[in-house]
Amino acid sequence: MHNDQTATSRFELLIIFAVIAEEKSATKASARILLSQPAVSRALQRARSMFQDELVIRSASGFELTLRGRKILQELEQLLPKIEGLVVQSAFDPKKERSHFRISGPDNVCMALLPHLCRR
Repeated sequence: MHNDQTATSRFELLIIFAVIAEEKSATKASARILLSQPAVSRALQRARSMFQDELVIRSASGFELTLRGRKILQELEQLLPKIEGLVVQSAFDPKKERSHFRISGPDNVCMALLPHLCRR
């Protein structure tokens, strides 16, 4: 259980870091992900510790990514949509679906139903 919690916590840090990097502000990131600003700042500190890098540096226009922060964000921009695609269930559209289905059943049921299914 401890390892699952650690993995979940690290994943959450990656998401929070990605939002901070996109928003260039801990305050804006906190509003977007519905956490308090102090919670987002603590998460950023944990992410900095995990990666042993500052990740973002405060500037006049908001946070700027470090070199390592940019590399991590580039990876996350590719990975997070794929992970979301695994978790978020998309609606089934039979007109767009290209999967093959195998239907089996007793002869009398197949004879009664398959002609109707094939017409659609």
